[in-house]
Amino acid sequence: MNDTLCLKFDFLRYYLPAELGGTANFEFKQITNFNKYCPSENCNTDLEKITIGFLWLLEQYFTISKDTDDYNENNTNAFFLYIISWLSYQLKQNSEHNTTTINDFYTKHVKNSGKYSKFINDSSICANLKEIIDKQKDLFNIDIEDL
Repeated sequence: MNDTLCLKFDFLRYYLPAELGGTANFEFKQITNFNKYCPSENCNTDLEKITIGFLWLLEQYFTISKDTDDYNENNTNAFFLYIISWLSYQLKQNSEHNTTTINDFYTKHVKNSGKYSKFINDSSICANLKEIIDKQKDLFNIDIEDL
């Protein structure tokens, strides 16, 4: 994975420390387009913050353009794997979650919650979100404890 993609995780750590309960350097509300990830601007639980981080990373994944010199299929596949690994790690630290697979988490807390519909329905960000998720079904169906 190239440096640009690695820096996305470093950036996120300023807002959501690797260890839950750790002190963040910045508040989530300072992330550009925060309202896209938390429309009510009332996302204060660790689980909501993890969801915001996941959505932000997904958007970063989708904005990697095939038209740039930085695009590399191996880089983007590795980045997606790191997103899933990051999410699994964060969820394992959190007692609020009661899902067993990434797909369960995605379905319950993102797709069906209604809270993030603006993000999901924004075709300029993730026009092919369902297609991408379907291509990664193997990763989405792994038990969180196994990652």
